[in-house]
Amino acid sequence: MKNVDRRASAMRTVCMGTFLLFFAALPPISFAETTINFDNLAVPVPPGWIELPPTYAGLEWSPLWDVVDESFFQSVYYNTYSFPSGSNAAFNDDGVELLAVASSCPFVLNSLWVSTWAAFNSFQYYSCRTLTIEGYYGDMLVGSSTINLSADRFDFWEPGITAPINKLVFKSDGPYRYWLMDDLSIAPANQAPVADAGEDLMVEAESSEGTEVTLDGSGSTDPDSTPGTNDDIVSFDWYQGDTSLGNGEIIDCTLSLGSHAVTLVVTDSCGESDDEEVIIIVHDTTPPEVEIVVPAADAALQDGVTLTAEVCDIGGVAEAYFYLREPDGGSGVPIGYEDLAGTLDASTDKWKYAFDTTQLADGHYVILAKAVDTHGNEGWSEIVPFSIRNWAVVELLPASEKNTAGRTMPVKFSLRIAESVDPTQPFVCNEELEIRIYDADYPDTILQTSLYGDTSTDYRIDGIAQLYITNFKTKKDPAEYVVEIWRTSKNFQVGSLTFETVN
Repeated sequence: MKNVDRRASAMRTVCMGTFLLFFAALPPISFAETTINFDNLAVPVPPGWIELPPTYAGLEWSPLWDVVDESFFQSVYYNTYSFPSGSNAAFNDDGVELLAVASSCPFVLNSLWVSTWAAFNSFQYYSCRTLTIEGYYGDMLVGSSTINLSADRFDFWEPGITAPINKLVFKSDGPYRYWLMDDLSIAPANQAPVADAGEDLMVEAESSEGTEVTLDGSGSTDPDSTPGTNDDIVSFDWYQGDTSLGNGEIIDCTLSLGSHAVTLVVTDSCGESDDEEVIIIVHDTTPPEVEIVVPAADAALQDGVTLTAEVCDIGGVAEAYFYLREPDGGSGVPIGYEDLAGTLDASTDKWKYAFDTTQLADGHYVILAKAVDTHGNEGWSEIVPFSIRNWAVVELLPASEKNTAGRTMPVKFSLRIAESVDPTQPFVCNEELEIRIYDADYPDTILQTSLYGDTSTDYRIDGIAQLYITNFKTKKDPAEYVVEIWRTSKNFQVGSLTFETVN
């Protein structure tokens, strides 16, 4: 035994001070249900004892715990009884009056074996005769028990402190009174937290760089927390696989398009943890934004034109198509030019389609564009009206632009592709035209309307001469007349010409 004759009254004060300071703040310590027998410590002989580490078996030991070897206890002090579990037992170094065992995590005291430090199996002046044990939760005394120690054996002791505690205080019956302890049986009383990562989420993608998502673990609970709080949970850690997404009860993180398995790990003050997985799907259901660039609204087109559309989409554009239709006040009437597949021009990032406008008769039309993104979402442009004006009216009057008033005269013209479109100016034959003739001074009064036919006022087409011809009875008085050529079914004026009559 160490020097049992040391009488330093200051020692008690120092030990008590150490005890109080030690329990001001303890690190998280986790342990399983266990019986602590100190037998895994190698005690050299001599001297026959060693200091117990301040942290041992998941607990904090303070202020002066030592471990003694059974053979030393028996041979030097002539005792014949054995330690309960084997070679070692703990004792109060220097006979300090107060010793403590503590943990930041609550535990339950089951039992322990105790004995006085005897010699010749008998009490000595340095032998502790009564030992008191007190259990605390924080600063609150939960329970206590006292036992009369034996000098010829270890006694099994169940103190009866059944409520959770986080500190044991051992009190001897005076200073420099020695006692031994073995097989301290304790069980953790901490209850593990329960992680709640929230409901599975499906969120709309915001951009191709990623989408901000709120992860909410506030539904997590810990039975050891103050009612109405989660104050026993010390950390909320969010992971996607091995990658940390952040720390906190509620966090915002950025996730890319696709499905993400996110795990919340909550840890309490005793180091116990729980985890839960939540599935977050970032999906793209937003259609592409499509805008017709060419033609501009109400533009008049001739010859070849490159139909052009600008498409924006966060997930990428897979396809773009153009649609040429006749106007009907809505989305237009299909005329056979549907699903004209565009090609992406990488230099401008626009979708284009080369179209020969001479494939269509002059008239009013509308154009639409459709884009399909990489997730199958379809987006449509606004309807853009435009016209095609490839035809040119070539006037071919009989001899002069001035003719004798009061006569019936032939009105002749040729309809050809404009020279700027095709220098050969091929003839345009159209039997669905309407020719309107009126006095220039009275434009609201149509004097004659000619349709394709064989009556005197109808128009006919001379395919050999490539002429449109109709007959018109002029007024007796000289006048200026306007001849308009219309596609009435499309409400489109192809062109016009004028002539005069004289006396």
